[in-house]
Amino acid sequence: HQEINGISVDLNTPGSAKKKIITAYKESCVFIGCVMEKKENISSKKIRQQTGLDSAKLTRIFKRNYYGWFERSSGRGMYLLSGKWHEDKLTHKELYDIYKSKASGITE
Repeated sequence: HQEINGISVDLNTPGSAKKKIITAYKESCVFIGCVMEKKENISSKKIRQQTGLDSAKLTRIFKRNYYGWFERSSGRGMYLLSGKWHEDKLTHKELYDIYKSKASGITE
């Protein structure tokens, strides 16, 4: 899953000044969200193993939590998806569908 470190899906169209662009950060967040949908309460270690993201990047994403999609749960390094994720995920439907498919192919 090394391609997730940069933009791996080209959904940005030229001249898309009024459309929201897909950044590598957003891609990573959507991929994490899709992986987290498989299990209600999941450790950052398990997310790291399933996404291929390095520890530092995952920590930055959870700490920054720009979209408000992730919440700490009880237990060290445990996370769950917020209600905001469930509201927002389909606003990025194309990206969500791609990473939902990738996440469903990951075995634990």
